[in-house]
Amino acid sequence: MKRTIYLITLLRSTAVLLACSLPALTASAAAVATARPLPRPATDVPVSGRVTSADGSGLPGVTVLVRGTSNGTSTNSEGNFSLTAADGGTLIFSFVGFTTQTAVITNGVPINIVLSEDVQKLSEVVVVGYGTQEKADVTGAIGSVSGHDIASQPVADATQAIQGRVAGVTVTQNSGAPGGAGGTSVRIRGISSAGNNSPLYVVDGFPLPSSDAGGNAVENQLNSISPNDIESIDVLKDASATAIYGVRAANGVVIITTKRGKAGTANITVDGYRGVQQVWHKLNLLNAEQYAVINNEARIAKGDAINPKFADPKSLGAGTDWQKAVFRPTAVIQNYSLAATGGSDKARYAVSAGYFQQDGTLNGSNFERFTVRANGDVSLNKYVKIGNSLSVSHQEDRQLNTGNDEFGVLNNVIQAPPTLPVYNPNGTWYEPTATVDNYIEPNPVLQSLITNSKFVRNRILGTFYAEVEPLKGLRFRTNVGADLIFDNDNRFTPSLGANSPRNSVAGAFSESRYNPSYLIENTLTYDRTLAEQHHLTVLLGQSAQQFSYSNVLAGRNGYLRNDLQTINNGPINASLGNGGTGIAPPEDRLASYFGRVNYEFAGKYLLTATVRYDGTSAFAPGYQFGFFPGASLGWRLSEENFIKDISTINNLKLRVGYGKVGNPLNAGRFAYL
Repeated sequence: MKRTIYLITLLRSTAVLLACSLPALTASAAAVATARPLPRPATDVPVSGRVTSADGSGLPGVTVLVRGTSNGTSTNSEGNFSLTAADGGTLIFSFVGFTTQTAVITNGVPINIVLSEDVQKLSEVVVVGYGTQEKADVTGAIGSVSGHDIASQPVADATQAIQGRVAGVTVTQNSGAPGGAGGTSVRIRGISSAGNNSPLYVVDGFPLPSSDAGGNAVENQLNSISPNDIESIDVLKDASATAIYGVRAANGVVIITTKRGKAGTANITVDGYRGVQQVWHKLNLLNAEQYAVINNEARIAKGDAINPKFADPKSLGAGTDWQKAVFRPTAVIQNYSLAATGGSDKARYAVSAGYFQQDGTLNGSNFERFTVRANGDVSLNKYVKIGNSLSVSHQEDRQLNTGNDEFGVLNNVIQAPPTLPVYNPNGTWYEPTATVDNYIEPNPVLQSLITNSKFVRNRILGTFYAEVEPLKGLRFRTNVGADLIFDNDNRFTPSLGANSPRNSVAGAFSESRYNPSYLIENTLTYDRTLAEQHHLTVLLGQSAQQFSYSNVLAGRNGYLRNDLQTINNGPINASLGNGGTGIAPPEDRLASYFGRVNYEFAGKYLLTATVRYDGTSAFAPGYQFGFFPGASLGWRLSEENFIKDISTINNLKLRVGYGKVGNPLNAGRFAYL
């Protein structure tokens, strides 16, 4: 915009200069005519060349126009062009998503142009659910974050990377657990409903489960996806934008699009980083001497005798710094990825592999993730296209869980007296007791390290689509997919001897869970421009999704040895087991029918209307279906003539919207019974 303003100013200044010099120019016209010969008209010459992208592949459909004329052409499927134009003229090369370039015609010499991608223009396309729209034409509240911004941050969970980048979206880490295993809360425009307030996550068109087998909201939905694989994240914020997802959209929708291949030369990308983390702030707590002084003063004020152990506070020295003992000085974080993309006009591919590892700042906690992704698109002919999105991930993490959770450890770090040691003189763990130490909480360091725990998740998320375009602008698409989650949780707490106040008996716990979900969707889209100023897009669709689960768990206590840590090595008479299978409420099955109409007139006036008829088994028979409408209007004021002349306005749009959405998790498990 600044360049345009400068050019206009320059032209106006030149016009004034010419007007002021007009009398002198007129007076000497005859002299100039006799002293200087008239210019000869430019000779037309044949011009040809090729337009390519940065990777060397030809760009079809590039507009090639002679400046100041209507003479032009476009490149063919190989990026070649040819036309006849005046020698010395200027050719303008323009293509959607690429920076416009110019070249001067010189004696018909072939002109080869390399167009570079215009990042700003490419980012103007956003995913709106079951389709895309130009950002300028969107009438709902939608925020977007590019994959470059996501991958540039050292985070395990991609949702952490959108923190502070989308207005109205609050991202909070529920804990400092490595790998985002503690969950990352995303709240879109605040608390929008009772109970669960997590948004719906959609990855490459597949809506992820909003709850686990126990019916609890799932916060860490994306820590099985490598941030390097993400092309963009689009956040649907208001009801008019989210109504297309109906009963699951009360808390907003987060749409993740992974990277896909592009026609051209194969590209191989290697990316990696390694760093360290530290606890950014520690509390200024009392040392052993200071603690003894305060303790003595308190007992004297109460009228009690002082503790003999604290009779000489100076002899105690600094004592134990529990924060230093529990936190690692530095915790490693590292990420490496290898990706290959490429293809032709007929087939394109994008494959990648990644490794992420993060040590927690708390002793004993760590997280590892291996990911593999393969996305492909194949055009069988000009009518039929097929493709897939497939990701496989394996993650392992050790976190503090059950009674020995991290919050308990951190509380005890603050409360534990600095006069207590971490170890006994013989090197065994020191365990505080009420009778000896007047302190009953466990040793924080022991609490953080005693349990040998390992959680393993293997996840396969894949979709396959087939798209048919029998007529120009009319597309039928079928999308089927599955999300298969295999969890295995194993924990063993060893015995510290019969005299241990808290850990006299060894115990083990193990649980295996299988949580699959399946999806099938069919959509029909009609996209057409009518009479140049009218653009219409109509979408009709059907969707069905099912969530299932099965689990087996067992636990045993009274192990005779600490080195045999599996369930089947425990005492037979102390076995405890449980398990179950079934359709997982509250979102066991969903049946949906939806439609959307987008209308644009003259690039200024916009209308979006959405309907969805959703059915879910979370509700009682007879009350399982609901109707969810949405509508929004937009007016691009910046396209009006009375706004275009205001240089300070780049893009101005007014919009208003209405929508109705729901949240089935708030129904509760079998609440209608």
